[in-house]
Amino acid sequence: MVQNANHPESFPRGAAALIPPPRQLSACGGHWRLPAAVSIAVRDPALADLAALLAGHLRAAGLGGLDPAVVADPAQAGIVLALDPALAEEAHVLAVVEGGATLTGGSAAGVAWAAASLVQALVVEHAERRLPLMRVADAPQFGYRGLMVDVARHPHSLVTLKKVVVLCWFYKVRFLQLHLADVEAFAFPSTAFPDLATPGRHLPLEDWRELEAFAARHQVVIVPELDVPGHANQALRRLCPTDPPTGAPVVNPVSERTFAVLATLLDEILAVFPRTPFVHIGADEVAYDGWARCRDCAAFLRERGLTSIEEAYRHFIARMHGLVTARGRRMIVWEGFAAEGVIPIPFDVIVQFFDVEYLQPEQAIARGHQVINSSWGPLYVVPGNATCPLPLVHQWYPGIFGGNALSCVPDALAQAPAFAACDRLDPFFARPLAGRRHPFAKALPAADPALLGAMMCSWEMLEGDQVPALRRHLAAMSERCWNPQAGRPFTDFLLRLESTDWRLAGLLRAVVLADRNRIPDFGPCGPEYGPFINDLEAGIRDDGPVARIAAPPAGLALPRRAFAGDFCDLHRELQERAAGTAWFVHRFTAVHAAEPTVPTALLGYDGPVRVWLNGVEVFTDRSGANPALRDMAAIPLAPRSGANELAIALDADGGKAWGIYLRLRSDMRASGTRGQIASSPGSPSVKAQQPA
Repeated sequence: MVQNANHPESFPRGAAALIPPPRQLSACGGHWRLPAAVSIAVRDPALADLAALLAGHLRAAGLGGLDPAVVADPAQAGIVLALDPALAEEAHVLAVVEGGATLTGGSAAGVAWAAASLVQALVVEHAERRLPLMRVADAPQFGYRGLMVDVARHPHSLVTLKKVVVLCWFYKVRFLQLHLADVEAFAFPSTAFPDLATPGRHLPLEDWRELEAFAARHQVVIVPELDVPGHANQALRRLCPTDPPTGAPVVNPVSERTFAVLATLLDEILAVFPRTPFVHIGADEVAYDGWARCRDCAAFLRERGLTSIEEAYRHFIARMHGLVTARGRRMIVWEGFAAEGVIPIPFDVIVQFFDVEYLQPEQAIARGHQVINSSWGPLYVVPGNATCPLPLVHQWYPGIFGGNALSCVPDALAQAPAFAACDRLDPFFARPLAGRRHPFAKALPAADPALLGAMMCSWEMLEGDQVPALRRHLAAMSERCWNPQAGRPFTDFLLRLESTDWRLAGLLRAVVLADRNRIPDFGPCGPEYGPFINDLEAGIRDDGPVARIAAPPAGLALPRRAFAGDFCDLHRELQERAAGTAWFVHRFTAVHAAEPTVPTALLGYDGPVRVWLNGVEVFTDRSGANPALRDMAAIPLAPRSGANELAIALDADGGKAWGIYLRLRSDMRASGTRGQIASSPGSPSVKAQQPA
């Protein structure tokens, strides 16, 4: 029987638990039991990389029970990949029958999304690996489904960024935007301007190229963002100075030198990320007072008979548009310019909304712009209390634009019009907000072709927290962009997420194992510490259990769960699980250490916390006075023949516990050695490598 996933009550629970839910799914009943050496073939040579990719991901998701092989003859293969030009670009059909599966797409991207559904649907049970018999016919509602990762404020290793790419592929997110520059750092190494990249805060060019190739294999498109003319660090300001120099984080918006420098940077960036159809130039939150004494700006305004310094900003956007379009790309900007102005903003500039304050989406559309929704409520993922609760993300759909206070209003999205019913601009209010010029939220018509889609934004996130903070929220956002009318209620989403996250965990672990000899090393680490081992999974076994405890957990058998609560949702999860005061183990990890490495566990927390090391309570903070996870407790671990068993518990009383993060530091001051991640039988370990 054909089931239509647009009607949540008809979604077949006995079939595959897919995220996003497909538009059409026929659950046939029964399963295909995959042979361990299942074979994969392609009918089009252009899909060869996808076949190898699917083989690797099935091997990882199968947890050792599958060893797929790519073969040349489709007639001899159990899984076949094919193209069908009659399908739209991202449309695809996944058919699983007894003895085989066929994945057909309108392009390689469509086949990639079918492959993601196949991996999500994989059932792993004891020694058996099977797929439900079904036929999925699917395509996204919105073509722009994106994720932005801030790599400027905190450096991210190639391993972590690869895990983010896998996360995007797994939940069918097409675009990965990299916020490469901000006040804190410039994360892209320029050959033309070698002093521009911030020491210790950037990856080498070969790592960026490897990431681009890795994303290409997954059909994820990397969109580079160079945030100008505001959010400029000192090195960029020195290259594009105002006269006299300013202490504000802005470049000169009218100087020909500025545009020559930025043109060179664009060429260098696009040489590394050639697949992107877009270039994001930022253009948000400009400190106009930084141009108040700029002689070039004053001359520019005087020559054109203008009075407002904002016209210099509009001129900058127009000039950058010329540079970007000359290189065959479309330009995206954050909302930041006003609706009215003398110097026109080119109509084909795409406007990305984050606060619905500088410009209104209907104003931008009326002037010919296409728009992307990145409204803070609910699409920002930020450390501390600024992240929108997961249920609100799942209530949202891409036509709802909201400001940064929307996530603080529990009933806001409950008052929004239904997705299919919105045929006109519909401002709606949750409650009055003093000083706000515009509604808390507004809904654009669902079928407005100017609405390209949406993008989730992860700001200021430490590398080790990036994937845990995103793996739930990105799944919910993708679901709303792909098929906004499906997947309700929220409990249905959580059940499917519980299933798919098991498969995702295997894929992320495989990324770490593939690069286990690589350690994130962003340059000098300072005199006191050796380099951070930023990837928790590489140095620490993390089963992510949650269990009630009343005594030190020596010998305690803790149940496995599909995923540990990330710190953005942990307080809610603990509230639901606790009846009164209770302590819950949030992480139970085994850390191996060998001389001369002396590891230290760095624990950041917000809420009452207790830590046991090898069955002995070594740290207690019952007040939990640690706002926004900014402070860390350092817990020394001892080199020993076995593992250091570390249990971290949070107080769930009244939802006081907000969250934790854990990083491993290798302190090697005495030896002068350099840390390296390596595997050992049964558990990863941390060892030292003598310098070459």
